[in-house]
Amino acid sequence: MVCDGFCHLRNDIRSFRVDRIESLMLTENKFNRPENFSARDFFMKSLLPTIEDTEGIISLVINGDKSVLADICQHWFLGHYLQERTSNQAVFLLEKDMIHTYVPYLLLPYNKSIKVIEPISLKKRLIEVLSELIKFHQV
Repeated sequence: MVCDGFCHLRNDIRSFRVDRIESLMLTENKFNRPENFSARDFFMKSLLPTIEDTEGIISLVINGDKSVLADICQHWFLGHYLQERTSNQAVFLLEKDMIHTYVPYLLLPYNKSIKVIEPISLKKRLIEVLSELIKFHQV
């Protein structure tokens, strides 16, 4: 668990792990929270890396029903990488490793309500993951 607060050492808003806080002490120092500050947004930006190096970045294109795509685009992980959205399509930019490691497991619960358009390598990875699942559950 973390909490956000003002760090006097860094002179910036930082996230602090609660299990590392040894004591609290009330002081005369005051800090006024920025007007539009969102602890959730701040935490998510510090948790998820921004894509600075475009090498190794590929597009994830998904087609689907408007409401299902809305759910995917609001996902705490995928929503961070959303680049473009229409009523029936969403485009995300992610590192190739992320797409093949995490994304298959995030998309499987959506079953047939979405279709991966690209990359083809993700479609193949989804088949691998499903094949492993079938093999595991076979009697």
